Amino acid sequence: MSKFLKFINKRGIRLEKPSHWLILLKHGINFVRRHGLKSNAALRANFHRYSIVDTLTHAQIWEHVKPSYAELDKMKCAIPNLKKHFTFSVIMPNEDSYTFSSVKKQIYDKFEILFGDPKETVLKASGDYILFLQPGDFLHENAFFEIVYELNRINNTPPLLYFDHDYFFNNTIDKPYYKPGWSPDLLLVNNYINRACVFKRELLNNIEIEDRPFYAALYDIVLKLTDFKPGHHKSGILLTMPNADDECTFDAEENIVRANALLRRNIDGIIETNKYGAASLKRKLAGNPKISIVIPTCYKDSYIENCLKSIELITLYKNYEIIVIDNSRKSPDFGNNRLREFNCKILYVNEPFNWSRLNNLGANEASGEFLLFLNDDTEILTPDWLERMAAEAQRPEIGAVSVLQLYPNGTVYSGGIFNNMSAHGTEHSFKYEDESSAVYHNLLHYTRPTISFQGACFLIEKKKLIKAGGFNEVFPVTCNEMDLSFRLRQNGYYNLFLAEVKITHFELASRPKLQTKTEKECNNHLWEIWYNELYKNDIYFNPYLDKYRYNYSEDQAPVVYCLSDHPSINKDIHVAKKSYNNELLIGIHIKYSDSLKLFSIMKYAQLCDLILTRLNAKIALLGSKREINEKLLRLVKNKDMVITAADNISLYENNYTLEKPDYCIDFNSDYAHIAAIHGISAIVVCAENYIPWFEKINPCNVYDGLERLMILYPYK
Repeated sequence: MSKFLKFINKRGIRLEKPSHWLILLKHGINFVRRHGLKSNAALRANFHRYSIVDTLTHAQIWEHVKPSYAELDKMKCAIPNLKKHFTFSVIMPNEDSYTFSSVKKQIYDKFEILFGDPKETVLKASGDYILFLQPGDFLHENAFFEIVYELNRINNTPPLLYFDHDYFFNNTIDKPYYKPGWSPDLLLVNNYINRACVFKRELLNNIEIEDRPFYAALYDIVLKLTDFKPGHHKSGILLTMPNADDECTFDAEENIVRANALLRRNIDGIIETNKYGAASLKRKLAGNPKISIVIPTCYKDSYIENCLKSIELITLYKNYEIIVIDNSRKSPDFGNNRLREFNCKILYVNEPFNWSRLNNLGANEASGEFLLFLNDDTEILTPDWLERMAAEAQRPEIGAVSVLQLYPNGTVYSGGIFNNMSAHGTEHSFKYEDESSAVYHNLLHYTRPTISFQGACFLIEKKKLIKAGGFNEVFPVTCNEMDLSFRLRQNGYYNLFLAEVKITHFELASRPKLQTKTEKECNNHLWEIWYNELYKNDIYFNPYLDKYRYNYSEDQAPVVYCLSDHPSINKDIHVAKKSYNNELLIGIHIKYSDSLKLFSIMKYAQLCDLILTRLNAKIALLGSKREINEKLLRLVKNKDMVITAADNISLYENNYTLEKPDYCIDFNSDYAHIAAIHGISAIVVCAENYIPWFEKINPCNVYDGLERLMILYPYK
């Protein structure tokens, strides 16, 4: 640090002046060039595609994300290097020229095409895998290559491999279906795979193909082949089908297929239709097990009374007990008087609020085989809720069972959970949608596996909770469900969202107000314990969907698209690099909210103008809040040369945004460190009280083998 202070003092640089920031930037650029440090140019050769804001149609998006001719050529060149090669048999009812042509154009040419009735033609097939197509289907050129590549990657031959698809109607492609990973519960009530899949021929020859309409016969094949072994999902659209099927309509032929599957699998249950047209499996609860309902409360307003009243009035199942965990820290008489009219047991806990500990104490007190953990700010809406939840939780493979949670106004609070790698780790699916919404292929109304569950209402077998170690009490407020869900998964269970059970959730209404610090500590601890798990792809959330925009669109496809192995990257960065060619692109991350690092917005604007005029460079404004950058942009003179790459996106997503600039200026440290990982030189202006921490860092460090210059200048 002393070397840099000497450099500053020798040149009379004043670090509160934007013009002097420019001097530092020039010095840094010259240093990088003079010492031959790696630039970002080499990395940019592997430039990844970007996400696109959801104002564009799927057809417009597809023009950007579909494989280019150059990429298809690279795939062709890679074919000889594949360790294993597989052959395909394509079965079509007739020689439809459009579909036939799409198959003939496959870059992977180890296939045969057969015409005729599927039941008879399948006996003539010789391929390792069989694909059934219908007239009007369009098989994308890279389809067989992608399938073979995936089979090599997983080093396995599943009974079926399915992929994503979209539809062609009204003279355009639309309604993409980016599907979840293997979801047997969803498949049993909804044929989400459709015909976008290939079947293992040797297994297909061992089953009977039913004399039913093609779509129902194909659904029957899918279920039969996966009775004992799971299918595998390859993300990415490889098939376009004509005319979108009505996914919200209950179909009698498919219902027969489902009923047969229940018989084969010895599932005691019936297929119903809910009021939204979705098929629903109601499993029968074995026996008459006791269910213990555990409800922590601090007695705020009348939430606990309303919750207990809804249980008594609505619930049909009778073998249950209620254990109220009194955390009001008042005398027992207070709780006795409040709850004297209800048949419940009260456990008094005179300790600071810790949701995990309260539930552990309640679980220890419970005598039921099943434990239902319920927030007191909830009200029950479904009469058979207990038996339906317990019937699912009884299954040996199921961990926790959660339900559809609604706000008091009827909009969705939680329609399942997905991992979005945010501070809390998870996000609620379809939040703020109307309960009747058919958004994204009507998934809101189907029971399906989820990566985690929402703690306001979930049921679990007591022995499974004990096996997982109960609730981790280092999470007193948040992240406790995510922590438990990972431990359940480690023990071989998966969690289920049960769409048929509904509750009203007033959300945090009855919890005491705790310091934000406590919640941040929970978030940090979650990442410390489960860092590797949180950075894995959520197997039930398609990696082509953008986790940060999934819930915020009124369209039938509330998504922003990205490559399967990368989070979304801001579109404007790509556009900037494409239009600016080899000119400098400098990323600037301003710090506008921290008083320790605060400069006026006018000074940032002056720096931008200096860079644009004196360096002949272009600027990408980085950060997480678009409104701050837009305020800055209004003060910059040459706005056409500045793009903003911020829209409340996460630091994780910004990791990929920061691949693009040639140099980075940061008035904080976080973006500079991410830039360092990508080999991008960063100049950091930091406050004096940060110097002791920064002194631990060598200004010419090597991060992951990528050299970069990081100059740290203090200011007063």
